[in-house]
Amino acid sequence: MNLRDTGEKLTSPADFISSNVSGRNAERNLMPPSHFISSHNSTQSSIPGRQFPAGTSSHITPSALSGPHGFGAPAMPWTSLATSAPGDPWLVIAQTNKEIQELREENKRLKEKRAASPPAQHNTYSARCGERGGLESEWRLDLERMRAETERLRGQVETLRDSAIRQREEIREKEGAIHRRNHELEESRAEMCRSKAELAQTVLELSQMREEREKLAAQLDKLQRDVSEERSKYLRDLEACRQDVQRLTCESRKQSLQAKEEASSEAARLQEELEEAIETHQSQIDKMSSDHREEVAILKQVNTDQQLKLSDVTQEVTSLRGRLQDVNTERDGLQEQLRQLHQDFEAQAETIQSLRIYIGQLAPERGKQDGLTEKMQALEKEKEALQTSLELVNVRLKSANDILAIQEKELTDEMDCGSVLKGRSKGSRVLALWRQKVFVLLVQLRSKDLHFSGEKNTLHTTICSLEQELDRERSQHRLVEHTLQDRQAQLELQSLHTQTLKQDLARVTEENSRLRQENQSSAKALKDITDNVQSCAVVFEKNMADVESAQIRLSGLAQRVTFAIRRIDTIQGLIMRTEALRKVQETAKPPETHPDRRRIADLQAEVTMLSTERDRLAQELKRTPDLIQSALADLQEKTDMEMGRLSQALVERQQEVRDSEAGRRETELELRQLQERTQELEGLLAELRQEAQLKREQSEQESRQKLSEMESQCQTQLWAMEAQVNTARREHTKAVVALRQCERQAERTREQERAAHTLQSEHALKEIALLNKQLKEKDKDRNLLLAVVQEQGLMSEYRRLRGAVWRPLQAPDHQQQQQQQERGQEGQGAQPQAHDALMSVLGDLQVLSAAVMHSSEECSEEEEEREEGQGDRSTLASLLR
Repeated sequence: MNLRDTGEKLTSPADFISSNVSGRNAERNLMPPSHFISSHNSTQSSIPGRQFPAGTSSHITPSALSGPHGFGAPAMPWTSLATSAPGDPWLVIAQTNKEIQELREENKRLKEKRAASPPAQHNTYSARCGERGGLESEWRLDLERMRAETERLRGQVETLRDSAIRQREEIREKEGAIHRRNHELEESRAEMCRSKAELAQTVLELSQMREEREKLAAQLDKLQRDVSEERSKYLRDLEACRQDVQRLTCESRKQSLQAKEEASSEAARLQEELEEAIETHQSQIDKMSSDHREEVAILKQVNTDQQLKLSDVTQEVTSLRGRLQDVNTERDGLQEQLRQLHQDFEAQAETIQSLRIYIGQLAPERGKQDGLTEKMQALEKEKEALQTSLELVNVRLKSANDILAIQEKELTDEMDCGSVLKGRSKGSRVLALWRQKVFVLLVQLRSKDLHFSGEKNTLHTTICSLEQELDRERSQHRLVEHTLQDRQAQLELQSLHTQTLKQDLARVTEENSRLRQENQSSAKALKDITDNVQSCAVVFEKNMADVESAQIRLSGLAQRVTFAIRRIDTIQGLIMRTEALRKVQETAKPPETHPDRRRIADLQAEVTMLSTERDRLAQELKRTPDLIQSALADLQEKTDMEMGRLSQALVERQQEVRDSEAGRRETELELRQLQERTQELEGLLAELRQEAQLKREQSEQESRQKLSEMESQCQTQLWAMEAQVNTARREHTKAVVALRQCERQAERTREQERAAHTLQSEHALKEIALLNKQLKEKDKDRNLLLAVVQEQGLMSEYRRLRGAVWRPLQAPDHQQQQQQQERGQEGQGAQPQAHDALMSVLGDLQVLSAAVMHSSEECSEEEEEREEGQGDRSTLASLLR
């Protein structure tokens, strides 16, 4: 039977539960054999556990006490003896004897069964004890295995401690590397400060160049003022010359009364030509002044552009300073992150050292997959970083190519300052025609023209030099822009490397957080395992205590059963003795009907009571082994379930230990990968530092070369300008000396002319009459010739010949007009192009010396033109004749 199904409890009999004292009292309460021999006056007898009422005999049948031995025998049917033999007591006695015999047989049978059943129970008990001993041996073996495993894990812990010490040493080495990197960062910061100082020096140089430009502008303004003064002086001289010409014309009119019409016509023509020359010269002066103003405006525009570029450069410098500050802040943040990472590594090392006792083996496939995925992600990120760095390197290469092209252009550019040819002016042509009469005026005009052309050439040379300086400054500005672009590309590369380092730090922090979580989970799992093992140990000890208490109770119950069997044997002996005594007494005494019947009824009642009690005790005795068996089965089930649960928990904990070991291996792999990555990053940083050092050295060398070249160029230009200024000063002094000489010569010639004029006036008065006579004769001859020409139709030929005579005289005027138009076109082209204007100014300055040297040649050419004019006049006079 199962106690869980029936819900019954194990209720032992009162005799089995009673103590040994009650057993002893029961033995004392047993009646001696003399009780059966004594008379029947005592109506009350004491039987252990029972009290019979007064007036009844204490006759106990053996069948009433055969219950304890009847574990498997059914209850015997009891029939009333009065019904079976109402009147024959002997028959009743025979039946009772027969029943006593049957009860004896039943008691024997029960004894045999009892003798057979305890060995079986003992065998089951010994089998259970053997099973329990096997379980205990298994537990001992498991404990030995666990002890061996703990010893092995202790050895692993020692090795892990050694590895942790090595890792700490590696971390110290990494800290030293970090300190070295910090020192290198400080060196880079110092280099940036040096670059800032270089930039400040370049700004100072630009400011110096600006001051030089301002000085040149002041010189240009001074030259412009000088030009205006010279122009005003030249206009005053022209007015004086005009007055002289008018005076001379008046005197020539007074002197040449005979050739009044021809002289008046020639004077008017000359006057018109002079006015035209004055107008053209004035227009040229206005045009040159306007060109000069435009060139000054262009220079001012260039100056403003340079100032704007300088402001842009200063803004870029400030932006670079801000970027440098940002880079410094990022570096401080990275240092802080590295400190935190070091702290996390220490905490991780401590947690790993505390958890490696329970770390097992891991399935390698998951670690390989995770490592491959992480490698793929790292390779993709490296690919993106390399692509961006390749783009930046291409930008730097393009900027370097542009710098080389600009340098080649600067080297291949040659000074193309075309010499400005000096055109013939109308004033010189007029002076060539009037050289015989107004020699002093010709000398003055020529000297002024030479002086003005020299100043113009000096202005052209200065403008060409300024244009060259502007080109150099522009090229230098482009070089500075390209260097700034290169620095920006370098800063972007550094920012990319810092981003990659940040990503690596973020990944490392994520891995550390994940490892912390895993360590916390493994710690919780280990704590749960320890709690479960402790609880299982407590339950197992409790169960063992219950088993031991059950064994003790079973031993006590076995002792009580043996004691009950002995008491039953003694009771049976007493009952048999009382039966024998009763038979002897019955045989000795006469039969008494009524007492016997009453006694029989009492005996029957007592037998029924004893039978009910026997049945109850038999049922309890039948139920006790079932209850004990069910309790033992329940206890075995509980122990089996607990053992299964403990074994399952042990398997789970072993799996968790293996998982933790796999996590440890994975973390070791990740740490190795991180170490390799850090080594690669250190190599990249070293390469980048070397590249930056090389680039810095190259840039410094190039800047020094450029500075030396600029200084040499500026020095040569300064020397050239000083030489030009000295030559201009010398030419100016020469021109002034020549002008003074011309003035003195003009004064001498004027005095000579005045003396000659007085003589000529006297001679002219004499010749006027002759001339009048000759004029009248010539008028007559001319009129005759005109009449003859008109009659013969030769007027057109005369006009043609007259035009051929006048055409070579007008050819210089056309050439001068064409030259003026070309100059006007050049001025118009120079308005949009400041370079050409500056080059023309430099050309004019270079031509200044050549113009002074070739003045003698021009004088010879003017004499030749004068001779040609005289030839033309002679031909015209011959034609007129």
